Amino acid sequence: MADLFADTYALVEILKGNPNYEKYSERMLTTTEFNIFELA
Repeated sequence: MADLFADTYALVEILKGNPNYEKYSERMLTTTEFNIFELA
């Protein structure tokens, strides 16, 4: 399975439980430190 890049918007939607992003929450996601800092 290929890794997917998750930007901050995608991370927010996954954490909110958006059903449109549910399929991505079970995948291996790649992001950057900047996205984590922005999310925090």
